[in-house]
Amino acid sequence: MRRFIPPLLLASLVGAAHGQGVRYDGHRVVRASIRDFKDLRTVLALTDDVWSHRVGVGGPVDLRVTPEQFAALHASGVPYSIVVHDVQAAVEAERAAMARVRGPGWFDTYRDYGEVRSFARSMALANPAFASFEIVGQSIEGRDIFALRLSAPGGVNRPQVLLIGGQHAREWVSISTVMYLANELVAAYGSDPRTSTAMDNLEFIIVPIANPDGYVHTWPNGGNERLWRKNRRDTGAGTGICIGVDMNRNWGFQWGGQGASAAPCSETYRGDSPFSEPETLAIRDLSNLSPRLVAAIDYHSYSQLVMSPWGYTATLPPPPDAGFFNQLTSSIRDGIRGSGGAIYTSGPIYSTIYPASGTAVDWWYGGRNIYGLTIELRDTGSTGFLLPPSQIIPTAQENFAGLMSMVEYFLPVRIWLPSSPPAPLTPHVPTSIDVGITSGPGWSLEPGSPAVLWRIGTSGPFTSSPLAAIGPDLYRADLPPVPCGTTVEYYFQAAAAGGPTLSYPAGSGALRSTAYVPQLVFDDDMEQDRGWTVINHPSLTGGAWERGDPVGTFNLNGDMANPEDDATPDPGVMCYATQNGAPGAAAGLTDVDGGPTRLVSPPINLAGAASALVQYNRWVYSANGSPDPLIVEISHDGQSFMQVDLVTTTNGWQAASFVVPEGFPMTSAFHLRFSIADEPNNSLTEAAIDDVRVFALACPACYANCDGSTGTPLLTSNDFQCFLNRFAAGNAFANCDGSTGTPLLTSNDFQCFLNKFAAGCP
Repeated sequence: MRRFIPPLLLASLVGAAHGQGVRYDGHRVVRASIRDFKDLRTVLALTDDVWSHRVGVGGPVDLRVTPEQFAALHASGVPYSIVVHDVQAAVEAERAAMARVRGPGWFDTYRDYGEVRSFARSMALANPAFASFEIVGQSIEGRDIFALRLSAPGGVNRPQVLLIGGQHAREWVSISTVMYLANELVAAYGSDPRTSTAMDNLEFIIVPIANPDGYVHTWPNGGNERLWRKNRRDTGAGTGICIGVDMNRNWGFQWGGQGASAAPCSETYRGDSPFSEPETLAIRDLSNLSPRLVAAIDYHSYSQLVMSPWGYTATLPPPPDAGFFNQLTSSIRDGIRGSGGAIYTSGPIYSTIYPASGTAVDWWYGGRNIYGLTIELRDTGSTGFLLPPSQIIPTAQENFAGLMSMVEYFLPVRIWLPSSPPAPLTPHVPTSIDVGITSGPGWSLEPGSPAVLWRIGTSGPFTSSPLAAIGPDLYRADLPPVPCGTTVEYYFQAAAAGGPTLSYPAGSGALRSTAYVPQLVFDDDMEQDRGWTVINHPSLTGGAWERGDPVGTFNLNGDMANPEDDATPDPGVMCYATQNGAPGAAAGLTDVDGGPTRLVSPPINLAGAASALVQYNRWVYSANGSPDPLIVEISHDGQSFMQVDLVTTTNGWQAASFVVPEGFPMTSAFHLRFSIADEPNNSLTEAAIDDVRVFALACPACYANCDGSTGTPLLTSNDFQCFLNRFAAGNAFANCDGSTGTPLLTSNDFQCFLNKFAAGCP
């Protein structure tokens, strides 16, 4: 029976069969808004080349279309926008960018199969104590499928983590990212504590190019078909038509179900049987020959997603695995965000993108009981598979941070803080800190080993104190009371039974907190104009900061972009937000375009303070393109600014705080600055700020001067009343004698205060 071949695919196949390469002149990538199943059927009938990894009703779908298909889409009435106006021009722009930067910086540009293989071999030869290179199989066309094994010297039987890239040939950034991860694991050992801890306790197996024939075919010196996806299996009995199997539909768990095609010409063709392809077979065998394999990540592009099983069904894995997968994907997502990287969404494959059966992730989990994950890298559609070379390093760096956050779950012992460390400490009272501690898969916790190690000051030995268990995997540490102005350094430890002792923070670092008395010096709920200044870059065309009652806006998926309400409890209504629009107006009409727009505080007097604590509420939304973060800065003179935070999407109002870094000048001209831009102008970007409070952190010159007065006499009956009020309120200030018993405040504190009052102030 004669197969039907979509015109777009047929043109691609004929060009490739005749060795001419494939051009995409006049092709566009469009983002269609899918309102109902009719829209979905319409766009999927137009083209087989769906770029988007989110396909369904209620959201956008990215498609590559020929000029004829574009005309048909326009006539269909399906709403759309153009993401890439000329695919061939984008391909040529990518090649030009690669030519400009091709030089000694290995990760400054994309590298072909031979270069990747050579770099991997060189890494192993240069670091024999950390790395080994091996061939794990051959492709259909006889190319090596190679792997790196990475681990620090001295360990045996360590849990293994598998990372693969390049299952889909056109997803070049997945290969560059996996190679960057391999290089960083070796290069950062000994200098970065988290990397050292990971390499000391785990073995990483890395396959950079899972689909070597397909990858070679995307290069000018190969098939010159930049957007080729599958491997190079001839499924047409030698005719050269309908080449390739989608490797990520060929794995042997739930093979042949939803999201995989039985049609050989389809981009998602599953093959004629599970593991029919030598490439998937090689990685399956590598997995089976790695008996200590506990986790695996399959890197793809694009869409900025972190996903877990299942792909073949909407049913979640059984407990407790469903919850554990949620922890893993959330840890990667948050690690990426915390590094200042892009905004990634986490969730199961089936519901996060679309049904997909026969995937590597489902086989790892369903066939091998390995915690398998898929990561879709940058971007969210503005360049798609043609991600500029300038984005390689940022993509790889943020995913290295995500990897380090994830692998901590597979260390012999995992230690974390459920909330931020205390800053500042309260003088004269003990400080309690909750600590999470659990053992990794295959390990158990050594009884009695959880401890906090602390010292007063920044030198000398640490004192070890056991942690008190207060719940499942939860402990409590107590730091000793210290006088105002005193610093305490501390860290946490726990041991695996029969295994290593691990620390938090990783390595030899310690957390540091100093005791201060906070004094509120600036409090602005934005209900009145307190003198904030808006400064806009000349490139800003919309979305400048303004104070007002915010008007909510929504994107195509129904996510709120601009807030509808401020963060202040009623009756508060005002905040600073990036340009209000009319109620019900489209979100993109008043969001930030260009920029940045900068919101600068009035001068805040911190003269004489040792440091400062800043608290505020923030709202940040950036989606549909490159992430555009809110940048938070401070200044001691209103002219030069230092960045202290970078915030991506917050999913609503979020309370935030920070302590001004040690050594920063405390002056009467302290300023805050909040900046946000949409540069390049490709995202729906909004921000809002509310409820800004600044506390001067200092130690009172005289404890008995409770009310802080400066008159003559300095000490009066008002100071007694001040002390009584604080005592009645249970305020830690009233713990004059520094006792730690129960109750904390006693008559001894009254006598202590009387003695200090009688002694007077210096």
